[in-house]
Formats: sequence, C-alpha cells, structure tokens
Amino acid sequence: MDLVVRLTMHGQAAHFLIHLEHQAQAKEGFPRRMFLYFARLLEKYGHPIYPIALFSFPTPITKQPAGYQMTVAGRRVLDFRYATLQLNRMSWRQFSNQANPVASALMARMAIAPHERARVKLQCLRMLATLGLDRQKSHLISGFVDNYLELDAKDMRIFNQSLEKLPQDERREIMHFTTSWKEEGRVEGLVEGRVEGRVEGRLEGLLEGLETALQLKFGQEAQPLIQRMQNYSLTALEELRSKLLAGAQLEHL
Repeated sequence: MDLVVRLTMHGQAAHFLIHLEHQAQAKEGFPRRMFLYFARLLEKYGHPIYPIALFSFPTPITKQPAGYQMTVAGRRVLDFRYATLQLNRMSWRQFSNQANPVASALMARMAIAPHERARVKLQCLRMLATLGLDRQKSHLISGFVDNYLELDAKDMRIFNQSLEKLPQDERREIMHFTTSWKEEGRVEGLVEGRVEGRVEGRLEGLLEGLETALQLKFGQEAQPLIQRMQNYSLTALEELRSKLLAGAQLEHL
C-alpha cells in the first residue's frame, strides 16, 4: 500500500484510517486491488477506513472506476466504493491560487492545453515561491514540476517573457528554482564521467566527475570525502555515484 495514516476524528476519541493509493499508470484490476487492501486493513486494525485513489497518468482520459462490485446468481453481494482524484480530468485553474505545496506539484499533471504549458509552469513556481518552504522541500517540488512540465523552445520563450513581468523579488525566487534544475543536470552529467565533452577511462572519468560534482554540490565540506575517494575501487565509486544521483546528503555519502 502506498500510504496509510491513522487519524483521530475531530472532537471524538475514535480512530479511522485513510488509505491513499497512487497510480502513475493505468492498470487492469485496480478496483479489486483497492478492495483487497481495504479488507486486509479492516481485518488487521478494525478501524473505519476512508480509501482514496490518486490517478496521475496522462492517458487515458476516460473516467476511472470508483468502486468494485460483485454479483453472484443475480444478487449484488459486494458494492465497495472509494474516492478518486483523476488529475487528467481536473482543471489546474481551480488550484492555481491555493497556498498548498501539494497543489503546486500536482497542477503539473492536470488537464493542460498545449498553449498553456508555459503559463501553468510559471504559476506552479509562483505558488511555490510564496509558501516559505525549506530549501529541500522546495527543490523536491520544483524538480517534480520541471519533470512533468518540460517546455520546448517556443514555450520557454513565453515562460521567460512572462517571468520578466513579475516583481523583482518574486522573479529572483523563481529563477533560483530554474538555476537549481540546471545545476542538478550539470552534477548528473559530471558524475557520469562526461567532462568537457569526452568520456575518459571508466575509473579516471568517474573519479574526476565525482570530484567536480561533489565540489559543485557541497563545496569545501566535501574535501575529506574527495581525498578518501582517491583510494576507492571502481565498485565503490559506482556505489557512491548511485547514492549521489539518488539525492543523498553529504553525511550519508
């Protein structure tokens, strides 16, 4: 199960469970799976359960089932229902002014006309810039938006033109997000051993790429690790690369 939370009902001593299941791809058999999760949670905890399905896939746009039924010999013996959030059938405009980091991320997967992509991306980042989240959370959400709302050259021109019209403080904050994407891409390229457009020997290229990437990402604090890396095997360097690309912080590396 993707997420199960036990909460207290408002003003009451009783507990209930919220089960949220996320589907990034449309798959057959999902309603039955939701019911089986429900049955197992009920058997294990005995609390009331509120099930929610979150559909983030771009296609199909057809409305997804919101329940699982079973009929035997003409008698309906099961009628299980769950709440659904199908992003590709939701309008991003309904969420464009919500001070909510989840809305700023999920807008990127909602119904967006091709000519609105630059506008929606900018609005997502404007929302994010006003929320006052810490750097790690902001970077996570802005990276999500960048992944799912990639802009072509034409849309990027529209994005930049719209960005120039914003107040300076807001523009600076949004530009910080876009700079972070470029830096992350540069780190990923370096850590793969691609230095100045050439691929060197596996060990030497990987070592050089890791050194530069660690300096770029963590500055002088990475020097002790960089010194130890000189004696690492290829296997150890590859493991370090995997952790760095997965977003590990310096102390974990």
